[in-house]
Amino acid sequence: MTPVFFCYPRITLAQAVQDWTAIRELPLVQIQKICDNITIVGAEFYPFAEIRSENSELHFLRQKIVEIAKSYGYPNQISSRLKVTFEGELLKIFQEEVAMSPAEASNMNVWHFFNLRLLADITLWRFGYFDTEKNRWSINEERLYMLNRNMFGRIWWRGYILGPELASQLSEDETVQILERPSLYAYPSFAKAVGTRYLTSPSKIRATRVLRDASKRFTRRMAVLSVFIMQESQLTHFVDEVFNEAESAMLTTLRDS
Repeated sequence: MTPVFFCYPRITLAQAVQDWTAIRELPLVQIQKICDNITIVGAEFYPFAEIRSENSELHFLRQKIVEIAKSYGYPNQISSRLKVTFEGELLKIFQEEVAMSPAEASNMNVWHFFNLRLLADITLWRFGYFDTEKNRWSINEERLYMLNRNMFGRIWWRGYILGPELASQLSEDETVQILERPSLYAYPSFAKAVGTRYLTSPSKIRATRVLRDASKRFTRRMAVLSVFIMQESQLTHFVDEVFNEAESAMLTTLRDS
């Protein structure tokens, strides 16, 4: 059966910057009210979209995400550990409720709408802080505008490439090591095999260093091998072989140090 994809509203980078400027000095409760009343009236979509998301669907999605955030302490500040756990819940919601095609998810204008209109308050709660001296919000703007680092786009891609269960078991640094090497891990089956095998590494050597070393070895091997034509058993064997080499090298380094 052909999957049914929805198209979501888009705003340009210039519009996103204007939105950020407009809300930057507002308290979170006021930003929340603005987001609660977001509408698609006048919004742009992919020109040939067959199915467009409606106001009711977007508000339903927002309501579910806000409810989850409240269960983790929103709008109060919480620990980084709880915020990571919260993102694990978001992964599931996005996989269940956001029926978006990879082509749509590759368009940053879609995520501008999510990050700075529909869910701007959640974006700031997760990654921002209110600077009382400057009387405005401060946030690393990669979380607003960068495709592989923005708040909600990166959540969707983690779920799509790794799957919610695997993605929720990997730390932020571990996930970044995989997803920010698209030349290696853009193929979901390979990325999942790598993530799954990494989690079986002995705890004393399970570190992003092992993942980095394995990635270098994959780069060399894949100059002459194609993972795209491998069967599942072949892919598993290939990934296991490379990780064994990386782990062996790590153990040797630990013994010699």
